[in-house]
Amino acid sequence: MLKRIEYSLEKTLFNSRWILPPFYLGLVLGIILLFIKFAQKLVYMFTSVIAASVSDVIVDILVLVDIALVASLLLIIIFSGYKIFVSKIDIGEHHDRPS
Repeated sequence: MLKRIEYSLEKTLFNSRWILPPFYLGLVLGIILLFIKFAQKLVYMFTSVIAASVSDVIVDILVLVDIALVASLLLIIIFSGYKIFVSKIDIGEHHDRPS
């Protein structure tokens, strides 16, 4: 009886990993939002670079770097979290797949 309860609990815990994919999809949407802000900032920089001071340009570039690093971090979290907690990522023998 106790073994059956333990098995049911473990199976429930194992299957609960499928709650995570909606979170990962939300993070993908977050990357899309970051891309929009990145593009918006880049356009603003190009339109105002003549009147901007050097320090303003440097700060704006650092903002772009920051956005890019956050997007990269989100990808790391999405891929590693999905692979570790949910399922292996099976994309076959795609030519872009890292070795």
